[in-house]
Amino acid sequence: MKALPHFTFPAGDVNHVFFTVTDSDQKQYNFRLAKRNKGDYPKPAITGDWLEFVHCKDLKEGDEVTLYGRRDEAGTSHYTIEVKKMIIKLFGTRIY
Repeated sequence: MKALPHFTFPAGDVNHVFFTVTDSDQKQYNFRLAKRNKGDYPKPAITGDWLEFVHCKDLKEGDEVTLYGRRDEAGTSHYTIEVKKMIIKLFGTRIY
């Protein structure tokens, strides 16, 4: 939810946007961010290559994924993605 304002959705009834992310290995993934057009809660969802990314990174519950975005001088958005693997949960605190 916090990331939605950082994406520009096309005008009209279009409720999704495509974007490419680059991971730490310089591999690119094509994601699709969709949201509801109606209601108080837009319920965002990432699809596209998301499941391939999850599989390649062997993501498990508790792992942390951070998406970074920046715009260049021409206004083009560029996204990178970072994964922190949880090593252990110790006394309720996640250790990465």
